[in-house]
Amino acid sequence: MSIRNESLAEFMNRMRLVLDSIAANSTIAAAMAAFGYDAARIQEGQTLLDTLTAAHSDQIKEYAEQFAATETVNQAFEAADKTYGLHRALGKRLFAVDTLAYRQLLLNEKKETRRSSWLIQAGGFYTRLLAMPDWVAAMGTFGQTQAMLEAAQTAVNNVTTLDSEQKKEISEAQTATQQRDELYSEARVWLATAVEVAHYALADNPQLIEAFDVVEPS
Repeated sequence: MSIRNESLAEFMNRMRLVLDSIAANSTIAAAMAAFGYDAARIQEGQTLLDTLTAAHSDQIKEYAEQFAATETVNQAFEAADKTYGLHRALGKRLFAVDTLAYRQLLLNEKKETRRSSWLIQAGGFYTRLLAMPDWVAAMGTFGQTQAMLEAAQTAVNNVTTLDSEQKKEISEAQTATQQRDELYSEARVWLATAVEVAHYALADNPQLIEAFDVVEPS
């Protein structure tokens, strides 16, 4: 296996193997200590590995939550947009000669598809529509009751809430990834240095290097 191309999981397993081998073999531990890698310094490596392992698990969890939040908001957006599209189409027919209603409901504008813009447009549509009893009554002639319009408005507001939740999950996943990657870089430096030290410390016992899969530096 090329160390350069190993996965994070493979790296953590390799580092764990090195640490376990040092802890399990007094000859290795003594040789390493003679080169400055005493018990305290080995513990630093163990703590770093434990922290990286926890950070890796947290990063996986955060991305799972991000994916779930994305799926949820996409489904809610699709459903709310379908209803909004129907209400826009009905509104265009009902208010075709009512310039005030037509323009205030933004029926003269292209229907937005980008979610951030859609939230403003759809939210404004229901807010202004429901504020005008005559417009609500007109929609009722096409079978769209006030309760149905209010439910549609609630659906739009729900998309707003879910959109904010998705953004929060994205931010948390990115932060978790950054933290994990920083620990990964730190752990790589620690292990590379430990491997180099082992190469010198165990020069007279090369079989011990092989025993815990330390790759000799080139």
